[in-house]
This record gives sequence, structure tokens and C-alpha cells, in this order.
Amino acid sequence: MKILIESLGYIGTIFTITAYFLLERRKINSTGIIYPILNLIGAILLGSVGLYNKSSSIVFVNLCWFFISISLLIRNIKRNK
Repeated sequence: MKILIESLGYIGTIFTITAYFLLERRKINSTGIIYPILNLIGAILLGSVGLYNKSSSIVFVNLCWFFISISLLIRNIKRNK
């Protein structure tokens, strides 16, 4: 089980860093849906690892990232209609 949880943490990290990397390289933009979706997935996975490890600071930062990503996703969907 520990290997699965650690793997989810690495996958979540890859999603979050990939979102930022693609944004910085101008392969995606923050007004689309890909950027917030990548961040949302990363936050869910990393937050799950935080819950498993009972790390309240990791859970907190990823809950914040989760809600920021959700609000950005909703805004971008409305904007792109």
C-alpha cells in the first residue's frame, strides 16, 4: 500500500509541475481548461497522500490548490463558451 501511495504522490507532483512547465513554455495558457485540470488532478493526488500520511500542512496546501483550480476551471469554462 505504501508504494501505491508514494506513486500517487509522484504522479500528482508530475501533474502539477507539468502544468507550470507547459504554462511557462507557452504551450498552454491559464485561460484554457488544461492548466486548471492538471493542477486539480495534482492537488487531489497530493492531498490524498497528505491524508494517508496524516500531514495536515500537505492536506491544507492541496485543499487550497484544489479550490483555486476549481474556481479557475469554472471561470475558464464560462469564459470560453
